[in-house]
Amino acid sequence: MVAEKTDFVSCRSEEAYRQLLLEVSLFFHPDPEVSYRFVADRLSAFYGGATAAITLHQGAQILFKYVANAPEWTRGLCSIPTEDAYCARTLRSNRVTCIQDVRADSEFCRFPTVALGWTRYLGAPIRDTQGRPIGTLCIIDNNHDEPLHALDYELVALLAMRVSVELERERLFEERVAHQRRALEERSRQLERTQSALDAVAQALRAANTTEDPDALAHALGRAFAQVRGVRGVAVVRAEGATHALHTVALYSKEAPLETLPPAGLKRLWRQLAAHPRATLSSALARALGGQSGVARAYHDAESAAGMIVIAYHSDEEDDAFRTVYLEPMMELAAQVMEGYYLRQRLQSMYEDLAQMQQQLIQHEKLSAIGTLAAATAHNIHNIVSSLNLLITLSQDNPERLLAELKHQLDRLKIMAYQLLSYARPRQLVFEEAHLPSLIQRVVDLIGSSAQMARVSIQLDLAPRLPRVQADATQLENLLLNLALNGIKAMEPQGGGVLTIAARRAPRGVLLCVSDTGVGIPEPVRARLFEPFVSNRESGFGLGLFSVKRTVDMHHGTIRVDSRPSGGATFEIYLPTRQPGTGVAHAPSRSGDRG
Repeated sequence: MVAEKTDFVSCRSEEAYRQLLLEVSLFFHPDPEVSYRFVADRLSAFYGGATAAITLHQGAQILFKYVANAPEWTRGLCSIPTEDAYCARTLRSNRVTCIQDVRADSEFCRFPTVALGWTRYLGAPIRDTQGRPIGTLCIIDNNHDEPLHALDYELVALLAMRVSVELERERLFEERVAHQRRALEERSRQLERTQSALDAVAQALRAANTTEDPDALAHALGRAFAQVRGVRGVAVVRAEGATHALHTVALYSKEAPLETLPPAGLKRLWRQLAAHPRATLSSALARALGGQSGVARAYHDAESAAGMIVIAYHSDEEDDAFRTVYLEPMMELAAQVMEGYYLRQRLQSMYEDLAQMQQQLIQHEKLSAIGTLAAATAHNIHNIVSSLNLLITLSQDNPERLLAELKHQLDRLKIMAYQLLSYARPRQLVFEEAHLPSLIQRVVDLIGSSAQMARVSIQLDLAPRLPRVQADATQLENLLLNLALNGIKAMEPQGGGVLTIAARRAPRGVLLCVSDTGVGIPEPVRARLFEPFVSNRESGFGLGLFSVKRTVDMHHGTIRVDSRPSGGATFEIYLPTRQPGTGVAHAPSRSGDRG
């Protein structure tokens, strides 16, 4: 009868084991603590309310991370010495440990917990990512007369693995939180320092705009920069007379009030600044200003040095970053403020000279571009004429080939003429109803030879019954021609590709899209794509897309560029079907207007 009862319990337990493992494996919570508490709670319930504990081994102590169904006498107990814990054996062996009856175990039989009712123990190690035991998952109760089986060992071991994962997840989460907290603290410190630096800069700029006296300006700079977090002292020194006698105009120190700085140290620093605009302070001079390190910067009156700004700071203020990010820009600003005082009377004439030079440079750039364009056009015409002469000479016996080549060379001339017209100053626009499919087909016919030579296939995607638009047909042809030729040139380096010209309806207008599968447009060029003289190609003039944008604007449309990192570019142009102020209604599309 006893054997039959044991078999029945074992069969029931196997099903219960599977059910518990399935329940635990399916449970997940973003908070790791909720997950490992769930494991301990379910383990306690599985063994009829036994105490289930998650412990961590730290030094000579066993810490209770979480205890499910803890007895009343354990309330408030956070840890116990390792030598007084059943878990010590599990940690030593790094394997599942079972003490069926603690009273019969020579190592633990005299522990006080035996008298308090903890007479059976089953524990499995919780391991770190290196497989080392860092704690245990265990059950402790007084059911020493109910033997534990291999399935119990396996169950606790598997659940301990789950707890190990959750504790590692908790550790990583806490590390990430701690890292973020440190980063926030550092950011707060940097923001505080940056705010003090910005306040100092604002005070310096206000002083530059409102102070007329040089000594008052020096004092304003000294007061402002002495408030920056990390700065210990500031001095503004002026070199007077032909002998450059050094005179400390303003002196501010957070350590002690000073009237002047050591003359010998100032002279050595002045000699260093004569060879270099910046210099490092000697330790004696830095200490005199209340710091451990420091830097100096000379400022000038016209071409000669007029004085120097000296700043001292503590060496524990992250020397390199503090000096580079804060001190050097601050000294640059202070030097510019002082130099601005001396140069204020001369600025106006300098601005006028600069404006005149700028106009001359712009004019020179225009003339240079015109000259380059004219030379390139003349060169291309010469090549076309030479090719025509050679064809006429060599192909007189093959009139079909001669006519085909003549058409190709004439297309080249026509394209050149279109481009030159688009670069020129725009003439008075003539708005009329334009049939887009016919206009697009003319452009395709015109670029056919160029596309064939570049091994580029042309695809058209024209929606049916496109509305007619009020536009200058010649300008629209120039626009599409420039975009198509740009796309062909973008695909030449990779040996061909696909040029797609699409047109579809849009609210109160149409959308024209010209796409290529070329090399794409770099981000720096994309930001200035429609400016004159900006080109992505060494041989480009930077006028094609400028004229495209100009044409779109004159038609009250918009243009958008999309260039993917993997290559290729798409120009999307919206054109209204009716131009504002023309007073001419849009004519409905005809049945024959199909793409």
